[in-house]
Amino acid sequence: MNDWLTLTAMARSLQIPEPTARRYARLFAEYIPHRKVGHMTMYAPEASSVLAKISQLYAEGHKKTEVESILSKDLPQPIDIPLEDDGHSLVVKDNTVLQEKLLQFLDIVSDQSKKIDALMERDNQTSATIAHLKEELDQEKAGRKALEQTSAQYKQALCALYRGYKDHHDLIRALREQPGGETSSSDIDHLSNRLNHLEDMFLDDMGKLQQLMNQVLQSQ
Repeated sequence: MNDWLTLTAMARSLQIPEPTARRYARLFAEYIPHRKVGHMTMYAPEASSVLAKISQLYAEGHKKTEVESILSKDLPQPIDIPLEDDGHSLVVKDNTVLQEKLLQFLDIVSDQSKKIDALMERDNQTSATIAHLKEELDQEKAGRKALEQTSAQYKQALCALYRGYKDHHDLIRALREQPGGETSSSDIDHLSNRLNHLEDMFLDDMGKLQQLMNQVLQSQ
């Protein structure tokens, strides 16, 4: 069952627009081997060649009745076989692993965000003296060193977040495409929105860090 595909994945591999692929799958469902997995429809590996043949016949100018006639001669009508229990368990297990990884990452992001908030609070406390630091920067080497240390801590925390964003956006996409998943669409949307919000915070923090460093450099 691991080599079965969603219609989205199959359409992408064949370079057929997804709406077109869905129309073909609906019109000629009896010729395209598939199975129901929860609320998802999964397609057998050989379904790709059938979908490609349908696309080719339409490209050659054949009508629906003509395409159906050709398929009925060339292809047997597949039987929609119920999914075996072990296959369903595998799908659910894979989906659960993805969910666990995503939740672990969100916990890490939350922890990093708290550290960033603490750093920002410390910076807010020192911002009141930034003008004085500009005037006496030569005598305040210790103050500059503290700023540089803060900058390094910022970069370390923000880089840790950045390394995880792309991979975990992929995890969210994988959750959406996983058949028979226990996570509802609204729950996935909630996780996605939470990740997007944290990513916005990341970009905002990067801007603030750059502004702070520019102020230090201009005071030289």
